[in-house]
Amino acid sequence: EVSLEQRKVANFSNKKIYFLGIDGGGTNRCANLTGTYVVTSGYGAGSTLMGFTLQNGYSTSTAGGAYYGTLVNCIVRGNKAETSGGGVYYSALTNCVIASNMANMGGGIYYGRAFNCSIVGNRANKSNSGVYGSYCRDSVIWGNRLRNCDTSDVQSGSFFNCYVEKPSSMSS
Repeated sequence: EVSLEQRKVANFSNKKIYFLGIDGGGTNRCANLTGTYVVTSGYGAGSTLMGFTLQNGYSTSTAGGAYYGTLVNCIVRGNKAETSGGGVYYSALTNCVIASNMANMGGGIYYGRAFNCSIVGNRANKSNSGVYGSYCRDSVIWGNRLRNCDTSDVQSGSFFNCYVEKPSSMSS
């Protein structure tokens, strides 16, 4: 076991250091906030990030931006996952912006919980470009599109008091 003192890398003169963002560089997932998924507490069991920007993340499987965990006042943008959850996967979100992410399914959010969030401009190759199988409350879901198509595809999940862009294929 290595002691805390041995792990110390640098002396910051007792100043608080704040990280404002994580950039995956297009090759790595930004944040792996794994924890035990607990049915009674919902999605997001694990670590919490507050006030971060997660961008340019990439995963060959799920979650280019955040994997599990809780995000508060965060921006998740420009991330990609080859299968699902380009932005976030099984995460709880409060006051977040989920924008311009991409995956085969659930370009923005895959099985998450979003409260007072903006989910905009996400893309998916197969289905549910903005939100897949998620619970959303008091959120805006707008401009999410399937690849090579102008059709909005965000209907998978439960939406309460949300503004959801009406798919162009639906009649008035």
